[in-house]
Amino acid sequence: MKLKFKPLILGIATTLLLASCGNDKKPGLEAIYRSKEEWKERWSVPVYHENKEIKGMASYDHSLAVKCTNGTFVGQRLENNKIKTWRGIPFAKIDARFEKAKQPDASDKVYEALYFGKSCLQQPNSESEPASFYQMGDLDTLTLVIATGNNTNANKPVFVYMHGGAYSCGGTTDPAYDLRNLAYYYPDVIFVDMTYRLGIQGHIDLGIKDEFGDYIFSDYEENEAKYNASNNLAILDAIESLRWVKQNIAGFGGDVNNITIGGESAGGGLVSSLLMIASDPNNNNISKDEKLFHKVFSMSGGINQYGKVRDNDVLTKQLLEYYEWKYGSPADSIEDIQEMPFEDLFEFWNGSPNDAPKKWEKKGCDATCGNYLDGVVLPDNIDEAYRIYNKYVDGTYKVLQGATTNEYDYFKKVFKDTYEAGQFTHEDCCLATLKYLTEPSEAYPDLEVTPEFLADLDLYFEELKREGFDTEAKRLNELLSDQFLQTINYYMAQKQAANGGKTYCYAFGQPYDGEYSVCKAGHAVDVYYFFGSFNGGKAEGTKAQVDLSRKYQEMAVNFIKNGTPSMDGFKWEEYNKENGYITYLSVDRLECVKGYNKDRINAACRMYDENEAMRTAFGWSLMFKMAKAIHKEN
Repeated sequence: MKLKFKPLILGIATTLLLASCGNDKKPGLEAIYRSKEEWKERWSVPVYHENKEIKGMASYDHSLAVKCTNGTFVGQRLENNKIKTWRGIPFAKIDARFEKAKQPDASDKVYEALYFGKSCLQQPNSESEPASFYQMGDLDTLTLVIATGNNTNANKPVFVYMHGGAYSCGGTTDPAYDLRNLAYYYPDVIFVDMTYRLGIQGHIDLGIKDEFGDYIFSDYEENEAKYNASNNLAILDAIESLRWVKQNIAGFGGDVNNITIGGESAGGGLVSSLLMIASDPNNNNISKDEKLFHKVFSMSGGINQYGKVRDNDVLTKQLLEYYEWKYGSPADSIEDIQEMPFEDLFEFWNGSPNDAPKKWEKKGCDATCGNYLDGVVLPDNIDEAYRIYNKYVDGTYKVLQGATTNEYDYFKKVFKDTYEAGQFTHEDCCLATLKYLTEPSEAYPDLEVTPEFLADLDLYFEELKREGFDTEAKRLNELLSDQFLQTINYYMAQKQAANGGKTYCYAFGQPYDGEYSVCKAGHAVDVYYFFGSFNGGKAEGTKAQVDLSRKYQEMAVNFIKNGTPSMDGFKWEEYNKENGYITYLSVDRLECVKGYNKDRINAACRMYDENEAMRTAFGWSLMFKMAKAIHKEN
């Protein structure tokens, strides 16, 4: 499949604007303003180029060459020579598909680090995922991008970002994650973007059994240690990226004793999982003496983004069905599917060909991907995951976390076609959420709905009325957002604070622009403001918006540097369930609010402890199935 790419545009106008910002002093909160057209120009996906070995007597800029464990990497200067970047550096190697990644081999060779590494396998999605239109790879996708100021300072704080995309899409080439603005404004920090395996490459259950209890793959049992973490390769990839950073970042000027990990959506789920893994004394996926990170910045993430391994069987069975149709005989071993050409894996993941058998009616794989409760990388059930998090996550790591104020409103637009095709509505999904929490379902057939939960649910709805949600539809919509991604952040913060942790919380209330304005302050809008990566559309990049972006960046970077997001003239108070301090951010309001929606948030937090279904984010596949049934009933 040939995909068309837009050229990488650095922008003459951008360079001139940067040059006009003055001398080599560290920029303050002054901001760079661009026109709507200039923002669009900056918003482009690059053309793929391979970073080549620099051989023999070839000349290169030794001031941009950094010796690492797996080679010397030569970067480039950008933004009128204000910043330095290194792109496409491999941080791990994959010996075979679906195997755990390892640290790369040692090397004395010299390589270019000018171009982004390949994107992981994903479905091209023009709606929200520019990285899905970049060159994709198979075993060669684990790379990172590094950016910092054009100075030689040592011991700079380090920030490692993990992108979102529902564990199925995204990548470092997405302009939303462009590190250049942050590196320009904060030359005394090292910023890192990393990739991790997505979809079937990062989440597949290879230990499935047949109806007789035997392993479907004949070579699984003898290789169980190699494949038993296949459900959570994305988490293990993230761990390997942090190991590489710990070993090599000092060469770029970074301080190995001041590393912050961050991420949004799926990336927020990853860093929350890493926080739990690193805190749990019984989890050996991160050894207790590694100290791979010291602070966590989680944006719309959480420990509720977990699925049961049995739900991942669907994905493996669909791949086996495809294999038998494609090659005329069943796959007997894991080696069989490892040897599938990447083009065939892409075909499977992105939609069945026209001559596929009628029984294969799907268009693209219809299994949901994510982190799975496998008992290997993560606990084997949701109750145990919450017990571990609540017991062990304490003051060892400082945490900044929060959500947008209208999380699920984003999906009203994203799923519009899905609603129409399935002949159900967003309101049906809201009703399905209430049913999911109060009645046994396919996910929780033995759900116990306690009187305590029902009492707190009633209190929760009463608090919504008091806050101004004056119709049942509005209250149910808020329940969906809270159950999905909003309140889990404050729940985790309450547990951290109770264990002596220092935690800061935010609610991002700046709405989307243009046709996305129907999403209000929906999921992921804060990403544009953190990176300062406006596109002239969803987030226009007006002067007021860029000013908000600069303040948000300043607060986040202060946390990355010092462990507190306060800045001159603004004190960000620590959060706990008693004081309820949450900082609200929008163009019109920047305030650390004591008791922000406190009674409603506290009721919802208790609901997590009282209800097993509440503890697991309502998965889209089940939600849509239940919504269809509700629509038919009504």
